[in-house]
Amino acid sequence: MDKNLCDMDERVERILCHPLFTENMKRCEELERERVFCHHDIAHALNVARICYIIVLEHGLGYSRELVYAAALLHDIGRAAQYMTGESHHQAGMRLAGEILRDCGFENSDVLHIQDIIKKHCSHISAAEAEKWKQNKPETLLEAFDLADFWSRNCRTCTARTECYWEIKNDALVR
Repeated sequence: MDKNLCDMDERVERILCHPLFTENMKRCEELERERVFCHHDIAHALNVARICYIIVLEHGLGYSRELVYAAALLHDIGRAAQYMTGESHHQAGMRLAGEILRDCGFENSDVLHIQDIIKKHCSHISAAEAEKWKQNKPETLLEAFDLADFWSRNCRTCTARTECYWEIKNDALVR
């Protein structure tokens, strides 16, 4: 992993260099090489982080950049385990993220908050949630995170659009 990805807080930098993070990201990239749908690579994680932090700032949600970036970098860390063992990427991600975050010096309250985001991201979306997304009114970090994860995808020009399992597509080019 390129150590100079961006000038981030020290603990986020530690995540980027953590062996479990780099190993699982590399494994996921290898397993998704032939995947026609969206990938869960570092570019996706950083897009989610940037969009989520913009949402947090625009809506005055009061979460730190470090917390947002840590959650975004780790939200799909369990994908390789899902592909290899069938374990839910949410469950695998919570387990891996807990170890990585503790090794990187995060407080237990932040570890639990990030694990909760990993557990719940994009798994609780209902018609009411989708309507709330259209209004762009996130009230929690999880809602901001789900919105960012959704907006990070370019469904409008995706060649696998018709085969995609996402019921709600992101057709917006600008928000």
